[in-house]
Amino acid sequence: STLSSSSAASDVYKRQYQRRVRGSLFVVYSPRLIMPDKRLTYRRRLSYNTPANRVRRVKTPGNRLVFQYLDKKVAPVRCGDTGVRLHGITRLKPLELRNESKNRRTVSRPYGGCLSASAVRARIMRSFLIEEQKAVKSMLKASKQEAPKDVKKDTKKKTKKKKQAKK
Repeated sequence: STLSSSSAASDVYKRQYQRRVRGSLFVVYSPRLIMPDKRLTYRRRLSYNTPANRVRRVKTPGNRLVFQYLDKKVAPVRCGDTGVRLHGITRLKPLELRNESKNRRTVSRPYGGCLSASAVRARIMRSFLIEEQKAVKSMLKASKQEAPKDVKKDTKKKTKKKKQAKK
């Protein structure tokens, strides 16, 4: 009676599985393949859920469920002055960036891979205005020196004459 009940149970189990696999080319009756183990373990030593230990579940061609480690997202390259994300530069780790072609690492203008366009424009404007200020200051200085020169000479002569008169 125990044999008949166990075989009846296995027949029910087989029928349930056959319903699930309907339309496929093969039918497997192994309970191991019907219900794979969902429990997974890390493949490396770090056992905490940290940003460096991010994983995703992947089924291998051998029908095993394993963890596949994900890389951390690389931060975008930012402008040194404004902190804005630079356009036209790929997000890569320093080692990968070194192996990348030059047109993917930089932008073709002065301070290409370091500063944003607006920051470069602001620097150019600032330097131009500073040069203009210097030119205006030197012109004012020159015009001041020309006019008071005659007055200064006269006052010096007067003071010399006064000193000589006192003696």
